[in-house]
Amino acid sequence: MAKINIRALVAEMSADFLAEHKLELYNVEFQKEGKDWFLRVYIDTRGDRGIYQHRRLRAGQQIFK
Repeated sequence: MAKINIRALVAEMSADFLAEHKLELYNVEFQKEGKDWFLRVYIDTRGDRGIYQHRRLRAGQQIFK
């Protein structure tokens, strides 16, 4: 089985969304904790953006289609 580069896959899948909202991919973690695996995607903003804008993005935005 070929090893998949998770960071590259997440970057490719989220590129349009991040560009549209002036965000950048900061870090990607895919780690096993106990018997479960967790994918954590960290994003950062470009420029000055307050918490209100971040909450608007969280409310119903779908990054991965």
